[in-house]
Formats: sequence, structure tokens, C-alpha cells
Amino acid sequence: MDPAYPRHEVLIDTTLPDNLKEQPVYIYEPVKLPKFVADWINENLTTRKISKERFLRNIDFVMVITDASDETFKWYRHTENSSLIVAEAILYGYEIEDET
Repeated sequence: MDPAYPRHEVLIDTTLPDNLKEQPVYIYEPVKLPKFVADWINENLTTRKISKERFLRNIDFVMVITDASDETFKWYRHTENSSLIVAEAILYGYEIEDET
């Protein structure tokens, strides 16, 4: 060891305090979406290059300016919590619903 650069020992406590041990752990499952809604989201994030942040702030606006298909628009208007479902799909991922 070079005496010009003294070494300092740092002890790191890797145990968690009791108040953190009991905190819930959130695991988000991918959202199930119809294929046409997943295609609309993917098209806007990749082809049109709308940022996730802009998309999430203005889901209703994006629905209008992107000329969403009638099928997508009907799903969005008639599905309860559709804005939340779209937001969760963008943030946590999605899977295509079975069409059975």
C-alpha cells in the first residue's frame, strides 16, 4: 500500500432495518389487451415515436390525433379504466388476450 494514499476501511451494513423488512413488494403482471389495442400502442411508441411520457400524460389526446381505428376507439370508450389499462401496458408490459 502506498503511504501517500492511506486506505480507509468502510464497513457496510447489509442488513435491512426492521421497518423495511415488512414493506410490501409489488410485482406487476403484464396487462392483457386485445391485439388491435396492443398494435395501436406499439405503432405509436415505435413508428410515430411518441415518447412514453407524452403518451401517458395525454392518452385521450393521443387516441384522437393518431386516428385510432374504430375498433380501438370503441374498446377505449367502452372499457372501464381504459386509460389505466393503457398506462399499465406501457409501463409494465402487455400480453395479447386469447380470442376464444
